[in-house]
Amino acid sequence: MRCLSIYVLAVLSTLVAESAFTPVQARLIAGGAGHTCALTDVGGVMCWGANHSGQLGDGTATGRLTPVFAFRLKRGAGAVVAGWLHTCALVGGGVKCWGANNKGQLGDGTKTDRNIPTFVKGLKSGVIAIAAGHFHTCAVTDRRKAMCWGENRRRQLGDGTAGDQVTPVPVKDFPRKVIAMAAGSLHTCALLSTGRVKCWGDNDFGQLGNGATDTFPQLPVDVIKLGKGTTAIAARHSGRGSWFNVSVAAASWRGVPR
Repeated sequence: MRCLSIYVLAVLSTLVAESAFTPVQARLIAGGAGHTCALTDVGGVMCWGANHSGQLGDGTATGRLTPVFAFRLKRGAGAVVAGWLHTCALVGGGVKCWGANNKGQLGDGTKTDRNIPTFVKGLKSGVIAIAAGHFHTCAVTDRRKAMCWGENRRRQLGDGTAGDQVTPVPVKDFPRKVIAMAAGSLHTCALLSTGRVKCWGDNDFGQLGNGATDTFPQLPVDVIKLGKGTTAIAARHSGRGSWFNVSVAAASWRGVPR
């Protein structure tokens, strides 16, 4: 069974570093199209797999068969997420990203690929959570504000436009009550402190959960049948384009949650 682009999973496992065969404890993992990353127990970020866009963050474009540390990230990170060909980490309250940047998904103000972690413009501090889709990335600030950047052709950034953004933009007309975010291929969802969930972007398969399909709302919509009691959200992206599902707590849906 191949390890495909699954989203962040909590784990307690052992990694083996490429440079020294010393066991390293991992507490979080994230998977992209052809690469995987782990957060160690001391906040180090280790990645392995494909690296043609610099998505391992080790300063090279060489694929790795065993984990290597991302440049200068041997400790201190609080989270790691992986998009299709890019990776981001929460470091000291700020966001650093690396890898492919063809849609501005690294958020550094350019569309230049990076093979070492680079700070997202304007987000060097004050961030509490991050999420990565195919070619877009989002963050939750300590003021409970949702920010997104990168590809936006299906309005997955939620800024009311359909244009790509190379730096973070706020999700438009959104309450400052966000506690978590999740990103699929071309859509995004946010969990509010009230327990409500809002989603935006592509809706071909009903992944926005608003009871409709084939619509691309300009602004976030409420997921129906979800209110108080929702504690976590997750979104999956598929490389084959056949399924784009969202899961909330223990519920999942295509069209309307059941």
